[in-house]
Amino acid sequence: MSIKLVLNIMVLSALGISACNQKNNASTQKKVETEDLQKNLPKTSISLNKSKAIPNDTLIISIELKNEILPDSFSLLLDNKLSRFFSTIADTMSFALQNAKTGNHSFLLKAYKDSSFSICSANFVVYAANKPVIYDYIVIKTLPHDKTAFTQGFFYENGFFYEATGLKGESSLRKVNPASGQVLNSFSIPANIFGEGITAIHNKIIQLSWRSGIGFVYNKSDFKLIEQFNYSTEGWGLTTDSTFLIMSDGTNILYFLDPNNYTEVKRLQVYDNKKAVDQLNELEYIEGKIWANIYLTDKIAIIDPTLGNVEAYIELDNILDKKLYLPDTDVLNGIAFDKNQNKIFVTGKKWPLIFEIEIFEKSN
Repeated sequence: MSIKLVLNIMVLSALGISACNQKNNASTQKKVETEDLQKNLPKTSISLNKSKAIPNDTLIISIELKNEILPDSFSLLLDNKLSRFFSTIADTMSFALQNAKTGNHSFLLKAYKDSSFSICSANFVVYAANKPVIYDYIVIKTLPHDKTAFTQGFFYENGFFYEATGLKGESSLRKVNPASGQVLNSFSIPANIFGEGITAIHNKIIQLSWRSGIGFVYNKSDFKLIEQFNYSTEGWGLTTDSTFLIMSDGTNILYFLDPNNYTEVKRLQVYDNKKAVDQLNELEYIEGKIWANIYLTDKIAIIDPTLGNVEAYIELDNILDKKLYLPDTDVLNGIAFDKNQNKIFVTGKKWPLIFEIEIFEKSN
């Protein structure tokens, strides 16, 4: 190796070391600047007098300054929405939860200094204020039901049942004669898709799929497929309050979708007075309330669509006689409402019957 080549290598190595040191110095300087900035910010903490609340409860928020840097001002946000702005710190303040929705919530306190701010937070859960009413039932009438139909969606309109069935290779949309059980019209969705809930709005029928993230939109009169849309959750039950589509995904969350573009507008977290109520399945909107089958049970939850609290449970134990069970008879799943005659119908997956029922409050 020549002396010239050795010198070149030494020069390049030196340049490399120099560049590396410059980079490290810049990184260190940035880190120091960040630490200095953090040192110059006020540090606060907030705590609540309770982590479990009910609608219209009053929470006491305690605020503590953790260092000697006095903030210029504060802002208090509830669920990322500005609630209060104030210039002086207070040890405690009261906060009334006016018509609070059930579910998880968070306070965020921002303490401002010059053009920066520090953040701290405190979480709480709102439960239903009252214990749900328990309803029992009586059967008024039974109607025939296709015992091969794996019922995923169900509603009644203008003298007919509309039903969606599930399972891959068996999923369909049907129009059914209530008296005879005869299928008057049907549409089979692709065999690789597991069909789920349905509802009707604006002369259209909307059908969900389970895990494909695809919704189908049909002309109600002839079941002609008009369009498809996508969503990011699982699809379980579907109903409408005539303004929004209301969708369940098997959790305790109900999603309200714009029926014109199928985008999410808002959501509800469903709770009773003790717990989150999940496994929400087939849905029906009845007289201003959301009714939801609770998957794997013989129970229907009646839900306030504004706050998310469960107001009542309908217990439908043993509505299908065990003598009528076949090896593939599955769970209760299907609620339909004839709003003109105030009739309630329920059925299940691969059940041989549809039941018209009346409900009444259970005595203690």
